[in-house]
Amino acid sequence: MQTWKAELLYKTELILGEGPHWHAEWKTFLYVDIEGRKVGCIDAVTKITEERNVDKRIGTVVLATNGNLIVALQGLIEELNFETGERKKLADLEIDKTGNRCNDGKCDAAGRLWIGTMHVEARFNECTLYCYDGSL
Repeated sequence: MQTWKAELLYKTELILGEGPHWHAEWKTFLYVDIEGRKVGCIDAVTKITEERNVDKRIGTVVLATNGNLIVALQGLIEELNFETGERKKLADLEIDKTGNRCNDGKCDAAGRLWIGTMHVEARFNECTLYCYDGSL
């Protein structure tokens, strides 16, 4: 039986780091800091890290087809140009539930983004699952 060993890529000061995602074109790992309200990328070879503040709790980051990133934030989904920091709102989510935030999400084979929400204090029966297909 083969034994695998976990290795530290980069030690950061994240508050609640989640959602590692390999970006093949950039050759970096993307991640989010939910409570730190930022999205970042780490070069796996050089260990150079860049981060962008997004001013809201962030649950997930995925790749957009145009080279930008799609981020699921507390109350909305946005497109983020990581290089410039420019953001464009794509859809509102649960704006009537100010205690909820996006949690995790990933794209399916059809390119749709599936996102779960949760209450920031993890209250039962407050979560929802959404599917975003690029339509407004």
